[in-house]
Amino acid sequence: MASLSRWLRRLRRVDDHTDNPALRRRSVALHVLCAVSVVATISALPTWVMMGKATALPVNGFFLGATALAIWLNGQRRLDAASIVFCTAILATTLATVGAQGLGAGVHHVLIPATLVPYLVFDGRRWVSAIGLSTGTLAAYMGLLFLDHSLHNITTATLVGLCASACAVFLIGLVVHQLQISWEQREMELYLRSERLLLNIIPEKIRDRLNESGQQVVDEHPQVTVVFSDMVGFTRLARELGAEPLIDVLNRIFTGFDMLAEAFGAEKIKTIGDCYMAVTGVPTEDPDHVFAAARFAIAMIEEQAPLTEELDVPIKLRIGLHTGPAMAGVIGFHKFTYDVWGETVNLASRLQTHADEGEILVSRAVRDALGDEFIFGTPRIVEMKGYGDVEVHSLIAEIDEDVRDTRREARVQAEGVTDPGIRLVPESDGSEIA
Repeated sequence: MASLSRWLRRLRRVDDHTDNPALRRRSVALHVLCAVSVVATISALPTWVMMGKATALPVNGFFLGATALAIWLNGQRRLDAASIVFCTAILATTLATVGAQGLGAGVHHVLIPATLVPYLVFDGRRWVSAIGLSTGTLAAYMGLLFLDHSLHNITTATLVGLCASACAVFLIGLVVHQLQISWEQREMELYLRSERLLLNIIPEKIRDRLNESGQQVVDEHPQVTVVFSDMVGFTRLARELGAEPLIDVLNRIFTGFDMLAEAFGAEKIKTIGDCYMAVTGVPTEDPDHVFAAARFAIAMIEEQAPLTEELDVPIKLRIGLHTGPAMAGVIGFHKFTYDVWGETVNLASRLQTHADEGEILVSRAVRDALGDEFIFGTPRIVEMKGYGDVEVHSLIAEIDEDVRDTRREARVQAEGVTDPGIRLVPESDGSEIA
């Protein structure tokens, strides 16, 4: 039972070694065929000994070794090589056994079902290999039949009947294989389409972990940056526009945000009505997550302005940014989605509600992380529910690289720093714009 359990676990690993469902199925088929062949060969060894045909033992030993190699190659995700080894081993073992024991034992009739094996283990991409090996097996069997007939072991009628049976099996296998190729191509198209839909809901890294474990996936991230945006004037616009024009406006705006999120490495989390939430630093940690979020937020403002003018809708964005620890993952199994939780998300949402039209409002933590590479407005104190008085800053724009280098050089000279690579970030006293 323990051996059977280990073999079943091995079978599951083989089934799991590829994202192609057709290859998974053929990989399992090869594994099962190898296992059945090993059991059958070992069971036949006592019979060969009792019949006084010990010369068959080395041949069977060769077949067991070749089959073990095929199983190992299959486990190493080398299905094509494993299939060639197994099919060749069947043919070579049969011919060697016939050479050692003669045609009277009837071993060569094994080649009739063996013509189907290549069709079971090769997919549509390797149809030449499948047809070639199947044809070679059929030709070997036909040759042995004619040899058997020439030795007067079988009659002409038997020869014709066996040849017809072998050809029928070969042709049936060929037709079924071609039909299966067409079906597998359609199956692969549907699989890829479903994968694209799934990756629009959860990140690829999380998808892979769900496939492996089948359990909830929740991670703690020590540092992420949350971007929360809201459309000012959307409620009034929703009353004025019908459902279809309103959805068209949202789709145009959010599609633009989606493209920006992908460009800046932000992970879109969800939209809630006219709110758009994205996070940088998940699911993969990013040391520059704060900078990516800031650039993403600025690009959102720049993207929205001409688009709303083109669509002739009076909408402006307000955005909140905060950085800190958060939890992210997928929980539940019905209509699940990838989400982020924690105080960092809550504070970013509060910042968004306190931002003015067209403003990106950030926390002191974001302001400190961005340093002197961005332009900020005068800091102010706002009272937030659940947080009390909070220092906030208005993010205006990123400083041009040439200007940033000039400032850095001036600061180095003024403060006597010998290493120009050191960036000095002064404490904000409320009077400095940048």
